[in-house]
Amino acid sequence: MRTILHCDINNCFASIEMLREPGLRVRPLAVCGDPGLRRGIVLAKSESAKVCGVKTGDTLWQAREKCPNIQFVKASFGLYGQYARRFRQILLSLTPRVEPCGLDECWLDMTGDMARFGVDEGVLGDWLRVHIKRHLGLTVSVGVSFNKVFAKLASDLKKPDAVTVIGFEDFSVRVSGVGVSQLLGVGRQTAMKLRRCGIQTIGQLARSDVCFLRGMFGKCGEDLWRHANGLDASPVRTPQESSGRQTLGHGTTLPFDYADAASLWPVVLQLSERVWHGLVAEGLRTRGLALTVRDASLRFHLYQCRFRHCLVSSANMAGLVLMMLRQQYDWLLPVRAIQVRALYLESVSAPRQGELFAQAGVGQWLESGGQAIDAVMGTINGRLGSHTLRRASLLKGISTQPCLMPGVSVPGGDSLD
Repeated sequence: MRTILHCDINNCFASIEMLREPGLRVRPLAVCGDPGLRRGIVLAKSESAKVCGVKTGDTLWQAREKCPNIQFVKASFGLYGQYARRFRQILLSLTPRVEPCGLDECWLDMTGDMARFGVDEGVLGDWLRVHIKRHLGLTVSVGVSFNKVFAKLASDLKKPDAVTVIGFEDFSVRVSGVGVSQLLGVGRQTAMKLRRCGIQTIGQLARSDVCFLRGMFGKCGEDLWRHANGLDASPVRTPQESSGRQTLGHGTTLPFDYADAASLWPVVLQLSERVWHGLVAEGLRTRGLALTVRDASLRFHLYQCRFRHCLVSSANMAGLVLMMLRQQYDWLLPVRAIQVRALYLESVSAPRQGELFAQAGVGQWLESGGQAIDAVMGTINGRLGSHTLRRASLLKGISTQPCLMPGVSVPGGDSLD
């Protein structure tokens, strides 16, 4: 039987900001893309803001309506990346089998290592919780189970600063009454469809007819049934093992429907920055993008493109995403939700194929231009505060027309594979 841990930093971005500036603890806090933009959205919130009803994806005015004394702080992804690396170093001191899931959570496969520690899984999880708090000043929730799905579920069941164990012997009793929306892989739309069929809990999902679920959701329906029945056998993959197969993405349901691409630029840039810093934290690079758009009728539209060069900055990534949005989405209906994903990932240590007849200066720009901008912004904002450097494209009165990197054209151009 496997021993899998899932470790999740509680309210990660907000907790780091309060650790950096203790005075922020006195009032509810929301981390956002840019408080100076009326179109800004909440990326993360403190526990006290969550109690007031503030949700990720709320506009700033919605958050203030729910919580009049809320304070907004601009996100400092460079600082968050530093904490993420220290967080993973602690986990890697226990086992090399660590799989990151975003900046703030990881799975650990402790199978075969438990005898070395001489304690049971719950005690080890509690030691890890205390150790991280002592060395990083952050609280975590730790889930312990026999597979990745239930380890993730366990860490979500009790927050903050807690350890939850779901054992093989009694898992059906422990998870039966838990809402189906808390199961990994069940998003909002999937949960709504399941509820329409009378499936509201994980226990009801586990007892459902697998053929019926397959008919509703295809292969994903069978996967959901297997997960609910404790049959997840997916391995914990290190970044080196998963590179080349893994995608990394972030998405958001918009606070209101957007009718044009230009108004979506702040959202696209914020999502691209989150994807980019996730790639950096995991030592990966990308040569492809996927854009998923959900329109006002809840229909999904998927667009993909692949590039000859690896992308090297979050701004270039955002510019390409916006071009895809402008040129490939038909805009017959406004946009309700959007997701940006990086595709065709590879390790930064993997060899790169040069181009014999590459345009003069392009390679040098790729290495020293956009990459340097992200590195400098991350370092300075991480050390001196999130407002020290801002992107000019997000300042009031300045054009939001993105620039593309040399050698990469918009989807459909001759620079795409």
